[in-house]
Amino acid sequence: MPKIRRQNLPPTLLHHLLDRIRSRDISADQLGLFAEWLDTQPEVPAERWFKRFPAMTVCGDGELVKTFLTADQLLVCSRGRSSYARIMRVSTRNER
Repeated sequence: MPKIRRQNLPPTLLHHLLDRIRSRDISADQLGLFAEWLDTQPEVPAERWFKRFPAMTVCGDGELVKTFLTADQLLVCSRGRSSYARIMRVSTRNER
């Protein structure tokens, strides 16, 4: 299983993530929790996944974080034309 990529992100993805942090008022506290989780070097599925925090949800696909949602936004899982993309909860070693 891959680990989350923390360097050499595509520039458009990095700008998207920064825009979501600003536009959704993701707090420094939540980003701190996210950073602490990243420091554990969690393994994530090679498909879509999410990680819930108290006031936000991080959504990713394989090694890439794709977006940040606020706690009141819904997480939607849908079927693609040819395959079912499963969104999984990713836990840290301490939660297992």
